[in-house]
Amino acid sequence: METEPSDPPAAAAAACPRWVMLSRHSDRRAIADDAKATSAASHTSSGHLLHVSFPLTSPPPACSTLYHDWPHIADPAARIQGPQIFASHGDCLLLDVTSGDPDRWRDTVVTDYFLYEAAAGARPPALLLLPTCFIPMIFERKKKHDDEDQDPSPLWSDYTGILRRRDGEVVVARLEVPKATPRRTAELCVLDTGRLKWEIDQEVPIIHGESTARQAQELTQWWKTDEAVPVGDRFLCFVDYLRGFLLCDMAATAAAQELRYVPLPLEESPNRFPGFYDDERPTTQMFRNLAAVRATAVRFVSVDRRCCCGGHGVSTCERGKFLFKVTTWTLSLTADDDEPPATWVMDSELECEELWAMPGYGSVPRTERLTFPVVRCDDPDVVCFVVHSPYRNGITMGPEDRKVWVLEIDMRSKELRSVTVYDNSDRQAEYQVAAQLKCF
Repeated sequence: METEPSDPPAAAAAACPRWVMLSRHSDRRAIADDAKATSAASHTSSGHLLHVSFPLTSPPPACSTLYHDWPHIADPAARIQGPQIFASHGDCLLLDVTSGDPDRWRDTVVTDYFLYEAAAGARPPALLLLPTCFIPMIFERKKKHDDEDQDPSPLWSDYTGILRRRDGEVVVARLEVPKATPRRTAELCVLDTGRLKWEIDQEVPIIHGESTARQAQELTQWWKTDEAVPVGDRFLCFVDYLRGFLLCDMAATAAAQELRYVPLPLEESPNRFPGFYDDERPTTQMFRNLAAVRATAVRFVSVDRRCCCGGHGVSTCERGKFLFKVTTWTLSLTADDDEPPATWVMDSELECEELWAMPGYGSVPRTERLTFPVVRCDDPDVVCFVVHSPYRNGITMGPEDRKVWVLEIDMRSKELRSVTVYDNSDRQAEYQVAAQLKCF
């Protein structure tokens, strides 16, 4: 696991913002000398040298992009996918790279996972190749026959999160919740950079706490983790944006580890069907977001359709076809069984008519719901949203006709801070990662 960090420049880059919005996708580009402040290098498990760099001169809501380069691979058609940003916490990013022999892809394909750590003080940025996990979890064990060779266990981006602990080490954790069974346990596979060894707990109890009997039943039958959100230096929240999140205290000992179920403060949608085939499932991450706001608190943002009469759900009348409402809540976290459970506190509500009337909204479409909320790392009252140009007669427009706007809204003061037009790139604006990387 060779690491080749680059030396940071002598002078700090004063232009670097306090936080950035990073596209999950990367672009291949030769790493310039002026990017060394965020550059690091390492080798894949097959020996290919990988360089990565983050130009951090564009403050949000502008998007920053991960640049990568393969100095020893000149063929642009080489079968290498990624790196992509897998997960983030503070100044750390989890990246994945898939590579293989183009002529024998099925037999040679391998996915490597790297931990990127930004510069801090005198420490330069670093790129660490993580050890391969060979511990099969629930779904892999069900598909695997006893006589089969042991294959690497993949990390899925929605099931996996990272957390920088107080001692400076970084924890990578993958959660699996069994489906269609009444079990009240889940599996947690964990790696920390201090030991660099994967360990699994197959019987982590799920504590339902204040959940209703229906919520508890749905959790064990239909749970799907959409995202793993780190909070402070202690908690990981494994979020299902239809049902709630499982709170994991990573500071607990293995013997005392548990997952506490916390429902989300959502109204029951009249268009939702119970079970796996929820009609809202494909779009939940487009319209909902959970983010850390303090070391022991989270903020939840939801953009919901509403009728012209104010009711929840998609309107059946022409007048309310494009109406929506944005709501934010805050919840204090605790893993102490002796403390009473905290309750969600509503912070703000913003009706679409209020947004459309704000100075600066201008020509941004009023026929599309706000999407992909991202909470500012340095000011949780401010949320960034994406707005796409509408479809024409239900037909997707070409890239030359399509526009993407990013709005920065102060939800507490109900002020439109800024409107940024992206360069016709849907991929760039969607599913962005908030990070607090430094370039010195």
